[in-house]
Amino acid sequence: MSKDWVNKVFIMIGISVGSFIGFNVSFMLAAWITLALAQFIGPLGFSIGRLIYLVLIYIVFYVVKTLKIPTWIKAIVFSMPMISSLILIGVYGYGLSTPIIIGLCTAFVSFWAFYLWKSKWDWTYLYALTFVSTCAAYVFIAGIDI
Repeated sequence: MSKDWVNKVFIMIGISVGSFIGFNVSFMLAAWITLALAQFIGPLGFSIGRLIYLVLIYIVFYVVKTLKIPTWIKAIVFSMPMISSLILIGVYGYGLSTPIIIGLCTAFVSFWAFYLWKSKWDWTYLYALTFVSTCAAYVFIAGIDI
């Protein structure tokens, strides 16, 4: 019984570290896609590139979800579209009032939390969503520009 909580702590640490690395990798991919499109299309390429990136990162998660790998690794990949979505809510909501952006992000996280709970997904996904939400909230509260 005591080994179970130790394993869960190690899984939580693994998800946190892996997600943080995944955030950086996914944001580099987003920058590459948006800059490449902006190079060819012009300023509109930034918006189109962000949306293409978001669709792509959700597809990557869907493909990884079907693989026979440990669930905690899938939760790490799940964190990438979650943080990307929250960041894009902030990017596209730039200029809106703070309560509106907080409301949109809260609605997004609440939707996913309810979906994960109702669909009985593994606890690691809820932890990943909590970690992502905490990181995004910190970025927002600290006023860090991305």
